Amino acid sequence: MRWASEYIQISPGEWLSIDGKRIRGTVSNSNTKYQNFICVVSVFTHDQGLVLTQNQFENKHGSEISTVQALIKTLHLEQAVLSLDSLHCQKKPAT
Repeated sequence: MRWASEYIQISPGEWLSIDGKRIRGTVSNSNTKYQNFICVVSVFTHDQGLVLTQNQFENKHGSEISTVQALIKTLHLEQAVLSLDSLHCQKKPAT
């Protein structure tokens, strides 16, 4: 999916939504503290109506916060407006 970000220009002030969704069919050990599942995080551009990029992680080995921060870094966004879940309102800023 990263190929799309090479061909789509993001204009200053453009709105992007970033959200993670867990894939229900990937859940293992659903009733235990060892539960594991795959999540897909997507970056969607409102003006063009396209998924710009996406990445996946397993909740045992990653988090939505770190995945979103990595996606933002790889996209080199300047002056874009991001819409995210409140999960991403952290005291420590992304580095």
